[in-house]
Amino acid sequence: MSTYKGITNDTQSRKLLIPWMVLDPAFSSAELTTIENYCKSLPLVVGVSSDGVGHTEEAEKKFRVSNVSFHYSNDPKLKFVFEKFNNVFEYVNSNFYNFDINGYDYFQYAEYDAKKSGRYDWHMDLTFGESSRDVYSTRKLSMSMLLNTPGVDFEGGDFQTFLAKEINVPLKRGQILIFPSFIVHRVKPVTKGVRRSLVIWVTGPGFK
Repeated sequence: MSTYKGITNDTQSRKLLIPWMVLDPAFSSAELTTIENYCKSLPLVVGVSSDGVGHTEEAEKKFRVSNVSFHYSNDPKLKFVFEKFNNVFEYVNSNFYNFDINGYDYFQYAEYDAKKSGRYDWHMDLTFGESSRDVYSTRKLSMSMLLNTPGVDFEGGDFQTFLAKEINVPLKRGQILIFPSFIVHRVKPVTKGVRRSLVIWVTGPGFK
């Protein structure tokens, strides 16, 4: 049921004080290696943009260059990943964002290979539909975690956001980056090696 009461001119503005946050690793080095080795051993498919904004086939090839796979909580080898991230999201949302969220049912494993100039150009993680009937839920919180070490396993592939200007968000292996899904961001081209990451989108009812 909607709580919309109509437009008023007597409001107090509230700011989103933390457009993103980087948390210390929640997984041990051994756990990160286990996740990485398991995910990279399984078949991958070509990653495509999923914001609902159409690109030509040629533009899509330049817009996002990565290989991905999707992993669900019913995989016993990955159950510990979901359990740990559930606690992380509960903490972050209740203490910083207070979004109306439901959850997530999978994470995405992604590889960005320098041999193909792997990258993902500027985008938001929100999904869009043709009409309100298409919007059953939307992405509210986005998470990205590097599984390997920048400067050692790969070069380039910087994570950037855009708030009036380009901002580099330095990440170390295992650090957890969380941000509202409407924040514009990109992964710059990888210039050496393979960048491996894990991504989750927490969804909830449409923003209101």
